[in-house]
Amino acid sequence: MTRQEIMKIVTKAIVEQTGIEEREMNPSSSLVDDLGLSSLNLTQMIMDAEEKFGLEISQRDATTLETVNAIVDYIFERK
Repeated sequence: MTRQEIMKIVTKAIVEQTGIEEREMNPSSSLVDDLGLSSLNLTQMIMDAEEKFGLEISQRDATTLETVNAIVDYIFERK
């Protein structure tokens, strides 16, 4: 899976979780500060990513995933 494909899946998940328009986010967007994700949204996104990409994200790792790019990089490095 390419980084671009992962970015599309992650972006779509954020749109579905928040209702934010895709054009309102970019790879460096902060999930909390720029996109306004709540802790519940973040938890759901992590669970969705684990399911969609077949990996397990530790709680410790999850706390470091603060931007769209960070999530994509994390998944790409483990696929």
